[in-house]
Amino acid sequence: MKKTQFLFTLIFIFLVTISYAQDVEYKNKTYTVKRESIYLAKVDVTKTLAPEMVNEIFAIHTTNEEKIKAAKKAEKEKKASEKKVKKAEKALKNKVKAQKKLSKANDKLKSGIKKYNKLKKNGDLSPNDNKKWLGKIEKLKKNVTKAEKSFKKA
Repeated sequence: MKKTQFLFTLIFIFLVTISYAQDVEYKNKTYTVKRESIYLAKVDVTKTLAPEMVNEIFAIHTTNEEKIKAAKKAEKEKKASEKKVKKAEKALKNKVKAQKKLSKANDKLKSGIKKYNKLKKNGDLSPNDNKKWLGKIEKLKKNVTKAEKSFKKA
């Protein structure tokens, strides 16, 4: 949706630039300005017009170009601000995701330690099981430190 909207905006600005950048409305007549020449109905009228009229037409043309440049600059700034907003939203999303991951890893570690202590207290652990549980707990601790790093990085 945004891509098509951006495309239409870009096409519109391009068409406006082509069609109105060179046309100047002066005393209910449309003159076309190309470089240092003024045309009326595709006929060069630069030398036939009064010097004051020529200067006014060029002044109007210059202001039209400045307006177009300002519009392009505003569009560029808008695009840059939208990009910054997207980047900030993505960073926030990643931070939330990392927070959830850290919370989940901490919960798993706590429940693993609790279960290990319960089994140890009841005497249900053989030496092999004890070794396995300590390995699991160590792995869960590594997961927590990894999640903490990713949270700090995000």
